[in-house]
Amino acid sequence: KTFLIDGVQFLAVADHGNSRSTIYRWSDDGFLEHQVLVTNRATDFEAFAIGVVQYLAVAEEHNGINYDINSTLFRWSGGRFVEHQALATSGAKDFEVFLIDSVVYLAVANHYTGAVP
Repeated sequence: KTFLIDGVQFLAVADHGNSRSTIYRWSDDGFLEHQVLVTNRATDFEAFAIGVVQYLAVAEEHNGINYDINSTLFRWSGGRFVEHQALATSGAKDFEVFLIDSVVYLAVANHYTGAVP
């Protein structure tokens, strides 16, 4: 997922096979590693802003034991993403943001529930 913060291009790469996902920042030399986020089998990122605050939601599928885990909403603060809120999900595959009457909604597509076989 690509997104802009203060005119700087970022790329968030969800790593489904690992317990970490990487945020890259564009520079004249290409994308450089900016931050590593601890994630659980991440499948998707969704970047959005509410007012001047930038957020990044990560869909986390499972922790190796159970699909019913929290996905994480991060907030941009001091040049990096910090954990803002845990979101209850079940095998999360995708997040999408949309507006209705100027209200921001974050929808999740859950795919599995219960124990990981």
